[in-house]
Amino acid sequence: MTPITLTIPGPPRPQLRHRKGRNGRYYDPSSQDKGRVRTHMLVQVMQMGLERTELAQKRILEVDLTFGMPIPNSWSQKRSESVEGKPHTSKPDIDNLRKLVFDAGNGILWPDDSIIAKDSARKIYSKEPYTIIHMKEVQNA
Repeated sequence: MTPITLTIPGPPRPQLRHRKGRNGRYYDPSSQDKGRVRTHMLVQVMQMGLERTELAQKRILEVDLTFGMPIPNSWSQKRSESVEGKPHTSKPDIDNLRKLVFDAGNGILWPDDSIIAKDSARKIYSKEPYTIIHMKEVQNA
């Protein structure tokens, strides 16, 4: 498998905890965010000419995530320009951002996120928010 890179436009969203509704049933408040990410994944996979079943084969993966976080509108232009590309150190937590991407990729990029053996993630400030997913197969040593 050759390395694959996908770019999801828009601000990265964290995975939220399941909530209990008025009817007593639990629901996933992040389902719309997952749906948006899944749609972008599917479109890009199809544009690359890759089959979804080809990607979702069982193999050991290494995934590198880059989250381009939005710069607050309240910041001055000078401050905004000075933080472009610098580490983002406020909420949301990086593990919740990672969890939403991993769950959204189930059945599209991988059969289940349990086959991801190695991952890395970083959050940086960006004028145009995005999520970059770079994945490659782990070579057997």
